[in-house]
Amino acid sequence: MFDEIRSNIFPAAHKFITNWASVPWHTYAHRPHSSQALAFSVFGTLSESSVRDEVFSRIAGRAGLSDSGPWSVLLEWQDATNQLREPRPTQVDAVVVSENSILLFECKFTEPGGQCSQVKQDSRKRTACNTRYEMQTNIQNGILARCALSGKGVRYWDIIPEVYGMDAGIDHAPCPFAFDNYQWMRNSLLAHSLHKSTGKSVRLFVVYCDVPGLPTADKVRSGGVGLAARSEETSIRPLSYQDIIAIAAETEPSPVWGELESWMLSRVPPRR
Repeated sequence: MFDEIRSNIFPAAHKFITNWASVPWHTYAHRPHSSQALAFSVFGTLSESSVRDEVFSRIAGRAGLSDSGPWSVLLEWQDATNQLREPRPTQVDAVVVSENSILLFECKFTEPGGQCSQVKQDSRKRTACNTRYEMQTNIQNGILARCALSGKGVRYWDIIPEVYGMDAGIDHAPCPFAFDNYQWMRNSLLAHSLHKSTGKSVRLFVVYCDVPGLPTADKVRSGGVGLAARSEETSIRPLSYQDIIAIAAETEPSPVWGELESWMLSRVPPRR
């Protein structure tokens, strides 16, 4: 299994992965269209590069942060404090950390943003939520709440008012976070909680392969991802993999960056 995954990771990133067995690999990490394999390939190559700190400082600068690092790169990261009280803490594809700043990168390739699990049917074809934010009984557990996740103790709607300016005490139909906006909301709330708990400046990016026809690329082109948040810490900034590679190539002219981009584009499914 690991041989298949290794062959699906760009060679310059192999050194970054010190223990292949310890990585929580996705089911399809061995397939060319794997977003996880792409994230490891790009961020792993950058982490092992001599210009790592300069590249991430330039990315931070684009988001209004003046921070020269040094930067540490963490992939498949979860907040151990779990301030959102999620049953499974939000896993961030890439986190880049300095003494004063945190950069969060939600990485997409051929897949769209994820929707809320509570609007999906369980094995008995029951849904916990009717897709509207209103008082309702979760037929899976009998709990009455406006949000099925709130009924389970998850703190999303405790924080949503501050991040988005929405009133948690009134109905919203449909729920603004039932579908495509759900994943982006979780990222923004995590960014907010990290800023509050660490005191560090936080910036949040959605990283995507900028090719027409790919869901996230099309979403960015049509106006962006997620709902507008109220602060610099919680706003989502689109950043293409091509932009990241271009910054690296400007910082360190080397054939590896062109090879990395060609490797990525060779994995894009043909348009139908």
